[in-house]
Amino acid sequence: MNENAKKWIQALRSGEYDQTDGHLHVTGMGYCCLGVACDLAAMDGLDIKVEEDSGYLSHDDERRVVKYDGASDLLPASVMQWLGIRSPEGGFSTVTRETSLAELNDEGYDFVEIAEHIESYREQIFK
Repeated sequence: MNENAKKWIQALRSGEYDQTDGHLHVTGMGYCCLGVACDLAAMDGLDIKVEEDSGYLSHDDERRVVKYDGASDLLPASVMQWLGIRSPEGGFSTVTRETSLAELNDEGYDFVEIAEHIESYREQIFK
């Protein structure tokens, strides 16, 4: 696990990010666990295109999906390389099932629980 991945785990535990599901980042709502990595990579100076989707998330408000190098739901290749992660969804296998960090996030695991999974399954998640 590289230093960027360690920063990611620390950020997930920090309580500084609101959590959402279905997308890497939705303005006014929060981030999925993978979106936190994208935000950190951008703040760290990674050459990554960050843009809000041109459409609104719903007609009732102005929340928008944020895209990183064109990706809105899985890690783009640039952030995968920055993290040293094997798959864009953070895939790994437990004793009982194959899953991913994206799936855990969307199933309602909080960021601290996801950080624990990252550490527990780091050999599968990272190169």
